[in-house]
Formats: sequence, C-alpha cells, structure tokens
Amino acid sequence: MVEEKNKNQCIHMNVMERIYAACGACCSDCVIFQKECAGCTALKGIVPWMEYVHEPVCPIYDCCVNNNGFKHCGECKDLACKKFYQYRDPELSDKENDVLNERRINICRSLVK
Repeated sequence: MVEEKNKNQCIHMNVMERIYAACGACCSDCVIFQKECAGCTALKGIVPWMEYVHEPVCPIYDCCVNNNGFKHCGECKDLACKKFYQYRDPELSDKENDVLNERRINICRSLVK
C-alpha cells in the first residue's frame, strides 16, 4: 500500500497546472507553450502567432483585458461576440473550429467565480 501511495503522489506532482488565455484557450496544452511562448497572460496578449494575423496584440486579449479590465471573456456579458469568433485556426476545419470555440466558451464560463 505504501508503494502505491508514493506512486500516486509522484504522478500527482508531475501534473502541470492548466493555464488559460483570456479567450479560454488552454495555453498549457499548446505545443509551443514554455518553448516559444510563456502564455497569453504572461505576454499580455503579444503571442507569437500575432505575426500571422498582422496585429500587434491579440484583439480578443486587447478587448477583454486592456479595454474592459476583465481577467477572461467569461466576465463579459457579450461572451462569444463577433471578435471571439473572428480568429480561427486555419489548420482546422470549420466544424473543428466550432467545437474549439464551444470548448473555449465553456471554459470561460467555468472560470467565473
């Protein structure tokens, strides 16, 4: 029994805390997190993929945090606004992007305390 308990404690210690962006994206699940990117919040919305959308700062982060003073979109009464849906992953299908957006919306709602 002691070995199993120690084994479970080790497993628990290796689980990384989930880090979310203002839009509900899970930064800690991203392949470039901690390699090329410290995460949206740490970088104040100036994430590496901004070069692909030709914006200096993520428009969702800018609206949510800089303009409205929220920690995440879940605090906004207009959650899932036009801006929220505007930026889509070009490597995903429309259906995959829709699923991802619904997941992000649910995450944002769950972050409201």
